[in-house]
Amino acid sequence: MREGINYIDVDKLSDLPEISSEKKYLEFLGGLRRYRCFIVNKNYSRYDFYNEHLDLIDKSLYPIYKNREISVVQNNTFAIPSFYIIIYGKPYKNITELPESLMIRTNNIIKCIRKIMLEKLKIKFVNIYYEEINSKSSNVCCCIMPKYEKRDLTKKIYEIDIKKYLESFDIYKTKKEIIKCNNEIKKELLKIDYKKFDDELYNKLETREKKINLCIAKHCFITCKGCYNNFCSKSEISYKEIKNFLQYAKSKGLERVTLSGGDPLTRKDLKKIIKECNKLNLKINLDTVGLAFTKSRIVPATRQKVNKFSNLKILKAINSIGIPLDGSNNDIISTFRIYKGNLFNEIIEELKLFDKLNIKVCINTVLHKQNINDIKEIYNILTKHRCVKQWQIFQFMSIGPLGSKNANLYKIDFNEFQNAKNKIENLNKNNNIIINFKSAKEREYNYMLVNSNGMAYKVDLNNNIEKFGEISDMNTWDNILNNLF
Repeated sequence: MREGINYIDVDKLSDLPEISSEKKYLEFLGGLRRYRCFIVNKNYSRYDFYNEHLDLIDKSLYPIYKNREISVVQNNTFAIPSFYIIIYGKPYKNITELPESLMIRTNNIIKCIRKIMLEKLKIKFVNIYYEEINSKSSNVCCCIMPKYEKRDLTKKIYEIDIKKYLESFDIYKTKKEIIKCNNEIKKELLKIDYKKFDDELYNKLETREKKINLCIAKHCFITCKGCYNNFCSKSEISYKEIKNFLQYAKSKGLERVTLSGGDPLTRKDLKKIIKECNKLNLKINLDTVGLAFTKSRIVPATRQKVNKFSNLKILKAINSIGIPLDGSNNDIISTFRIYKGNLFNEIIEELKLFDKLNIKVCINTVLHKQNINDIKEIYNILTKHRCVKQWQIFQFMSIGPLGSKNANLYKIDFNEFQNAKNKIENLNKNNNIIINFKSAKEREYNYMLVNSNGMAYKVDLNNNIEKFGEISDMNTWDNILNNLF
C-alpha cells in the first residue's frame, strides 16, 4: 500500500470501526468486499483523492468528465449504472457558496449527460438532485440518478423506499454495465467537444485577470532538480514573434504577462521586450533568480557571458520582480537548486540592492520535503528586507521532466502544505508582507505556459500536457487566448 494511505474492506459501511476525530473514511465500491474505505485526514476531499490516488480505486469509478474544478464520477457508494455525482475542487458547505459560474457550468454538464442517458443509453427516467450534508468535512455535490423501469420506479422519489432501491444493485453484477455506460457517455462528450464548450462558457463567466506566462529564455544560471519547465532544443522565440503575438493578445483582452525562463536575464533583448510590454500597457511580472542584477555572469550550459543588468531604472516599469528563496541557508537551498557558488548569499545581496533602490520584490518559495521545516526561518529573513512586499509559497508539483523525475525527493501532500500555511499565517498577523499560498491543486491546469520554442500548453498534476498552439502560428492565437484560464 502507498505510504500514508491505509484502507479497510467491508461489506457494510456500518461495519467500519471508529477512528480518530482527525481522520475520516472515504468509501469506494470495490476491493475484496463490497467497499474499500480509505483512511484520510478529515479535511482531505474526495476530489483530491481522485487527483492524487486514482490508481487505488476501481476503474469503474474513474471520472467520465473532468475540467476546471468539476469532476463527474460514478457514484462511489451505490452500484447503479450511470448514477453520477458532480464533485468540486474546492469545499463548499452549501449551494449558496457555489460561485455563479460554477452553478451554470454544473447545470450545463448535467443537462448534457442527462440527454445522453435518455437518447443513447435509453434510460427513460432520470432524477437530478442536490446533496448537502451537515458536516464540516463534507462537500456539496449534485447527483444524476437513473430510475430503471424494472425496479418499478415510476413514482415520485419521495414515494418510494429509495434506500432499498439504492442498495439493490451489486457492484460485482453491475460493474460491466457501469463501465459500458461510462465509456458511452465519454465518447459522446468527446464527439460534441463538450470541453471546448465548457471552456468558452468558463471564459465568458469568469472575471479573472487575463494573463500568460512566456518562457522567453531557454538557459539559466542555475539548475533546479525539481524544475517545472519543459525545455526544448530549438531556438528561442524571436522578439518579433513575441511582439506580434502580444499586440494581438492585448487587443483580445490580455492584461498581464510573466516573463520567465530559464532565466530571462540570459536574454540579450530583455529590455526591448520589457519596453514593448510597457508600450502595450501590459502589467509585467519578471521571474528570475536575479544573479545578473549584481554582476556579470556565465551561463553554465553555453559558457556565454551575460553582462550585468545595468539599466536598473527599467525595473521600475515592472509590476513584480519574482526572486526565489527556498531556504534560510545555502545547505537547504542547494537540496533543490544547484549552483557552484553560495546562492543564498547571492540572493541576499540582491535583496539589499533592491532595499537601496526601493524596488518592490516578490519572493517565490517552492515548499517541498527538504525545506518544509525551514519555513519559519525563511519568513524571519524576509521581514528584514523592506523591498519584500509579497511572498508566494508554492506546493511542489511533480511536473516537467525534472519535477516528475525527482518527485520522491520533494513531494508533500496537501495537509503538510496546509499545516505550513497555518504556521506562517499565525506569525504574519502584524506584518505588512502579503503572503499567498498556492497549492498544487489550485495551480493544476490553471496557467497558460509558453515554452522557449513558442509552444503554448497547460499541464495537470499527472504531468499530462495539452497543447493549444504556437506563438509563431497566428492561426492558433485565438485558441491560446480563449483558454488562458
